[in-house]
Amino acid sequence: MKISFILISLLFLSLIGGGLYLYYFYEKPIMDNQIEYESLNIIAYNEKGKEVITEYVIVTNIASSNSIYKEGTTLRNGFILEKLPRNLTFYVYNRNKDLYGQNYYAEIQKIDTFVSGPYKASFHLKSPGELAFERTGEFPDDEIINLTISTEGFYNNLKFCVKWSINVISVNIKDGAFSTDKREGFDRCYDTGKSLENNSTNIQFSYTYFGIIDSKDFIEFTFFDDDKVDNNRNKTRKIYKVTKWYYDMC
Repeated sequence: MKISFILISLLFLSLIGGGLYLYYFYEKPIMDNQIEYESLNIIAYNEKGKEVITEYVIVTNIASSNSIYKEGTTLRNGFILEKLPRNLTFYVYNRNKDLYGQNYYAEIQKIDTFVSGPYKASFHLKSPGELAFERTGEFPDDEIINLTISTEGFYNNLKFCVKWSINVISVNIKDGAFSTDKREGFDRCYDTGKSLENNSTNIQFSYTYFGIIDSKDFIEFTFFDDDKVDNNRNKTRKIYKVTKWYYDMC
């Protein structure tokens, strides 16, 4: 009787031990490796509000090209579904589709999966608009010149650089922009800190020179837009050249 009891006890303990072994070495690792996902619905519209096909990129770090989680293409009709792991931060942005000749600005959307989904990324895409200029003050008669830059459409992150002819000693931006790192081929560069959409901004500048200013002397502004990511987009540049009694716009 005792022997039977011992054998049954040993068998019972063996079963428990075997079960614990299977749990800790097989089932638990599988459960630990199971990742919970949330749904992300992506759609893109053009300026007319129509759904368009364009590329999108999902990254975990917007500043790194090595952090791509997923790439894809939107649909012409309806949302496209992606799955994101929970408890992470993602960034989604559009990327121009070269085949369609697209030139949209990049729009970045942040997705936190720390809360329950589903999530939605709706891109309202905009192409670069046109710049126009108006000036008050003449070079070299007026010490301070005011330049008004207006847009037809959207112009993203307006920046500009300045260069000048040999008889001009310096050009100083007095209002409307702050100094940034100088770029090759220019004397100084600036950032307005603004994006314009069917409105305007003003830049006020002064200058110093020596000798006699003639028609060969100039102060040349090169305006350009900017994206926070590489968006396969042609940079839009506009040159405004101030010379004696008149200006050139390229």
